[in-house]
Amino acid sequence: MITIELDRLREIRFTYNALVSAQKERGLGILAMLDDNNDGPETVRALLWAGLIHEDKSLTPEKVGDLMDLYIKSGKDPAEIPKSIFKALDEHGAFKSPEDADIKNPT
Repeated sequence: MITIELDRLREIRFTYNALVSAQKERGLGILAMLDDNNDGPETVRALLWAGLIHEDKSLTPEKVGDLMDLYIKSGKDPAEIPKSIFKALDEHGAFKSPEDADIKNPT
């Protein structure tokens, strides 16, 4: 479980629906969002929003941007936000190759 202290402790969790929501919000595929040319504040906000809506459907991207501002104004390291997002994406497992999976061959 990946958490981040914004206005309160929140869990960043990605599901396929969350990834689709991020893609719709940003207008880019998930892999394009993770490309160095597209990893600016708009992408970070869209991914964080998508990772948080499982616990609060009333969140909007703008509200998440406000929460990010509070996080930074409180003196926390802004680089921790994308780090937490990447950890949560990794935890989801959507980007693991079959070789990474811990699957035992039944034969």
